[in-house]
Amino acid sequence: MIGLVLNPEEGPGRPVASVLWIEDHELEAWVKSGRVTPDTWVWAGPWSGGRWKRADDLEVYHLFRPEPAEVRPPEISLRDTVFPARGLSATEALMLLNIAVSAILLAVWREAYETELWQTMAWWWTRVTTDHEWWRWLPTLVMHADAGHLLSNLGALLVTAGGVEAFFGRLKTWFFYVATGLAGAAASFFARVEAPLSVGASGAIFGLAGVLTGFLFRHAGRFSERQRWKARRVYAPLILVLVPPSLFHADWRAHLGGYVLGVILGLLMPLGAAGSRLLAGGKISSEPGS
Repeated sequence: MIGLVLNPEEGPGRPVASVLWIEDHELEAWVKSGRVTPDTWVWAGPWSGGRWKRADDLEVYHLFRPEPAEVRPPEISLRDTVFPARGLSATEALMLLNIAVSAILLAVWREAYETELWQTMAWWWTRVTTDHEWWRWLPTLVMHADAGHLLSNLGALLVTAGGVEAFFGRLKTWFFYVATGLAGAAASFFARVEAPLSVGASGAIFGLAGVLTGFLFRHAGRFSERQRWKARRVYAPLILVLVPPSLFHADWRAHLGGYVLGVILGLLMPLGAAGSRLLAGGKISSEPGS
């Protein structure tokens, strides 16, 4: 027989009525069900040396005690980040904004789209140059030369903004997009000597790629082995394949200006809550996560 004093404050030496006696073979079920805690007093004959002992001091208790449930690291879902069930992510909103502006301009200008766009940007160049209307740079961040330009930018925006939003959060993604886009517009304007203003989200998209580059340089030392493998085999090669070849195409000044500021911001700006969780031991999933 095995004696149990389930109230740890009573202890051995109490009246017999406070002791619960069970069969030897029942001990395993009692331990596994949690009714015998580490502080329970146990008399188990030779197993306890013929004395009352705390369950935690008995080898037989640890033999039957269930292993603690494995704590799974928090998982960051890219799908939930970029395509949340409620509301719009920064990535979705930026893509829709670019599409909406292009659709409105196409509806207004129709077949004269490219001509009207060039003339408008030439006139805006004059307004910025002579009247310092710097605000005219802002709408250029969501304007595109043609349909092909829009589609290629949207694909790149989905990748770069999605990655930035997963690590830095929604608000910082908006900030990075605008800040690096304006940096690209400024670099293009001051490095050129003639109209028109540069158009397109390219400067901002390269800026977001720069943020990811700075992030990798800054936080690579905190990566787990699995994350370092992904950084070496996926993230870094992706940046090397996509960024350098296209960096010097079209308006390379805008691309370079946005990218350089993006790297600086990625090195300096703090991560969002999800990014901190990731580096603390979580993982990224393409499925909905916690």
